[in-house]
Amino acid sequence: MISRPSPTVVHSDALRLSQLVSWIPTKDISGDGFPGGHAVVLLICAGVITYYLPRAYELAAWVLEVVFTVPRIVSGAHWLTDNLVGSVAVAGFVRSYVLATPLHSIMTDRLERLVYRYRSCWRDWINRRRF
Repeated sequence: MISRPSPTVVHSDALRLSQLVSWIPTKDISGDGFPGGHAVVLLICAGVITYYLPRAYELAAWVLEVVFTVPRIVSGAHWLTDNLVGSVAVAGFVRSYVLATPLHSIMTDRLERLVYRYRSCWRDWINRRRF
């Protein structure tokens, strides 16, 4: 794994969001920012939404992916290349491995069986809680 400190660690004169807005807890410093973990998760989620849902949801997922990734770059917690290179590579590998292999069918079948098994238990539990 590549270890690379965030821009706020490298540049001593960087403005830190945690110092400018002290009443909101923010993380604007990282000792190891490659690949961007938040961006990996967002890219995987957007890819799964693209795979399963209609085009309107796909567009919304990708817009939200960008909207939630950019603040980490702007605040100095990650370099742009952490997200463009590292996150895209990791998320692309995971998505292609899961969605384009039999692993996808195995996981969805097991999840479906699990949901059906506990659905009646959940329904009974809710009915007991009603007044």
